[in-house]
Amino acid sequence: MNVWEFLRANRLPFQIYETQNEIIQRCCDAWNRLTCQPQRISAIGLRLSATVMPQAKPY
Repeated sequence: MNVWEFLRANRLPFQIYETQNEIIQRCCDAWNRLTCQPQRISAIGLRLSATVMPQAKPY
């Protein structure tokens, strides 16, 4: 699970929003709630699926 998946699953449920401003506000609120949880951000970043593996150089 990455940050976007976490936000979508936990803070941005599937809803119909009335305006573009409402979408932006909900996203900002979700982001701000996540940034208050540094341990959660670390846990998401440490998952194997979030790691970047170096690419082998072609010869």
